[in-house]
Amino acid sequence: MIRILLFAAYTWLAATISLTPSPGGGLPLWDKSMHATFYAIYVLLGSQLVSTPRQFYLVSMAIFAYSGLMEIGQHFVPGRSMSALDLLANGLGVGLGMLLSIQALPELRKA
Repeated sequence: MIRILLFAAYTWLAATISLTPSPGGGLPLWDKSMHATFYAIYVLLGSQLVSTPRQFYLVSMAIFAYSGLMEIGQHFVPGRSMSALDLLANGLGVGLGMLLSIQALPELRKA
């Protein structure tokens, strides 16, 4: 139950961070590394909720899709904008999270 609550809280955190107005001015490389790290952690949390490789891949794809929705939502938030580079960084983070999850949980290797 705690894993589900943690995943739900992280989902809420993603929306809150993504859809809060921002004054801008961050460093681009730092921003992209934060995107990748955030979504890698998100996938690691999601991997704790599944029991089959198929479920794992579906959760990982859903997390990436969610990141895309957050990028679209930013278009409507003052001081924020959609960014293909942010989406790319999110995707790299999802991929990294998948690799780390597969290394940590051998049952996810069976495809």
